[in-house]
Amino acid sequence: MFKNLVLIALSVALFIPVSFASVNLSSPANGATVQSPVPIVATASSSNPITGWAVYDGWNLAYRNYTSQLNTSLNLTSGSHFLTVKAWDSAGNISTTAFPIQVTTGGGGGTTGLTISSPVNGSTVQSPVHFAATAGSANPITGWTIYDGWNLAYRNNTSQLNTLLNLSSGTHTITVKVWNSAGQVQFRVLTLLVGQAPPPPSISISVSPTSTSVTSGQSRQFTAAVTGTTSTGVLWFVAGIQGGNTSVGQISASGVYTAPATNSAMQQTVTAHSVADFTKLANASVSITPVVTLTGRQFYITPNGSDSNDGSAGAPWQSFSRADASVQPGDWVHVAVGTYNMDNENGGRLLTTASGTASARIHWVSDQKWGAKLTASVTGNSATWWNQGNYIDIQGFDITGAGALGIYNEGSGTRIIGNNVHNLAASGCPLDGGAGIHDGNYNGSNDDIIGNWVHDIGDFNNPCPRVHGIYHANFGGHIDNNVTFHNEGWGIHLWHGATAVTISNNTVFGNAYGGILIGAVSGDFPSGSGLDDNTLVTNNIVFRNGLLSGASGYGIEEYGDVGWNNHYINNLVSQNGPADWNLINNSTQGTINADPAFINYQDNGSGDYHLQTGSPAIGAGTSQGQPSMDFNNGARPMGGDDLGVYQHGATPGSYPMQ
Repeated sequence: MFKNLVLIALSVALFIPVSFASVNLSSPANGATVQSPVPIVATASSSNPITGWAVYDGWNLAYRNYTSQLNTSLNLTSGSHFLTVKAWDSAGNISTTAFPIQVTTGGGGGTTGLTISSPVNGSTVQSPVHFAATAGSANPITGWTIYDGWNLAYRNNTSQLNTLLNLSSGTHTITVKVWNSAGQVQFRVLTLLVGQAPPPPSISISVSPTSTSVTSGQSRQFTAAVTGTTSTGVLWFVAGIQGGNTSVGQISASGVYTAPATNSAMQQTVTAHSVADFTKLANASVSITPVVTLTGRQFYITPNGSDSNDGSAGAPWQSFSRADASVQPGDWVHVAVGTYNMDNENGGRLLTTASGTASARIHWVSDQKWGAKLTASVTGNSATWWNQGNYIDIQGFDITGAGALGIYNEGSGTRIIGNNVHNLAASGCPLDGGAGIHDGNYNGSNDDIIGNWVHDIGDFNNPCPRVHGIYHANFGGHIDNNVTFHNEGWGIHLWHGATAVTISNNTVFGNAYGGILIGAVSGDFPSGSGLDDNTLVTNNIVFRNGLLSGASGYGIEEYGDVGWNNHYINNLVSQNGPADWNLINNSTQGTINADPAFINYQDNGSGDYHLQTGSPAIGAGTSQGQPSMDFNNGARPMGGDDLGVYQHGATPGSYPMQ
């Protein structure tokens, strides 16, 4: 009641200069309970002609006409309403009457239905605000208005409402009104919170790869991704020169960079600028290596070659079997970019048997690192590449397959260099085991595994102690500069007849069962007994291995028949499970237990495993066992002996390694 009295007082104060006799309301009765639509009928008397009427529902204008009488119906929502009826005459004199009513059903003002599809009442919106509404009526809809508070913000004379309004930040009370040709009015009141308009999208650009090595005269594809704009074009530069030139290398409009002719290593920067905003750019570092002069006979394999050819550059062979039957010590076999199915080789698998000598090796090389892709569909305890020759180099291949082994080597003096060995099935934790690279001849010796990228061997999600990244089973040799991760078993595993092996500067992370295992089986040695002894383990990074449920390996572990003269010097071993170390007969020296501070560590190998400036692995190594080059054939050391596969600040060297 107090509320109604206040509203009556306000209405009188606002609207009544009382210059004519009265407004006579005949419907509805003051305080009545009515049903919607509500008839509103009134007359007024004045010495001047009556010229118009208005009806307010609360503070909102619900109806207006420009006639001498009021006779209309309003659709009002259920509940309490306070109506004000106002009449005015030709002299501008106004008379008002106000009264409460109770509505039991109905809509809210003059048409049969007002539907606002945007914005939603009570929502938070951004300016400009989209208003969209429709209304139904027996008479044609003839116009719309939008009030922001008491201020008219928009008006049209059409049958629908669909517009954008710029509104200031803050809370707004919005009234949307619609009327038809009979003068009937309906309205809805909305409360909106208008937030700050979002800033225009920020343009960003990235380039892939961010760093790479290219041999002089060779090409590499770069791609750029631009976000925040529909204009995604880029302009390519080399050393600040659009398109580059013959001195720094040239890059096409599509991002294909061709390295310049050079007799020495150099670094260049490839830059992509956004066409939409030239100030937005991304850089990539390119290491250019000179062309290597190779000695010995040169033979060639291509996917479209023919085994009836002579194997020359102009008449290449098609199969590895044909090349293996022809090569002699000192020869090079160049394999072109392409995919090679080893099921098509002689006997349905790749088997190489030709041997080189200690001074004249046989070199099998992918002309573009990881460009020659080898695969095989044979399953079980089988290898994509089975080598039986001595003094063989297998360099730069991409190797996968459906079997348990990637490269299985039975030769001595072999070097397996710079390959990407990955995604081997090794199904079901086989009793015969599996490995990406396996030196499996217990009678062999001095086999080197250098600078390989070995990952996803077996089922990572089911840890198994028999399926490994790298598996070495004989005397001597070096396991250096390898990155091994996301394998089902251990990253690096010595067993059977392994002894006097050097394991240095590897980066071993995220393997399911464990990091590095040093062990042997006495009865597997050629002499009938033996120990894994005099093995040197230095400068390795062993990080976050053996963390899966079901794993019980360690960061670095001794197991089986091991001697008392194994040395573990200056390794970073951290965050492995169930512990970092588990040694039987030996102790460690200079161990670092800390995060290695890679540029971008990811367990699955998608990161960047170069060392950040300030990494505890920089300069923390030893010269004992350290190879003379890093993963990219860059020189070691560079002011200090670094841990892991990358020497901080080193310039990539030439490919292929000789």
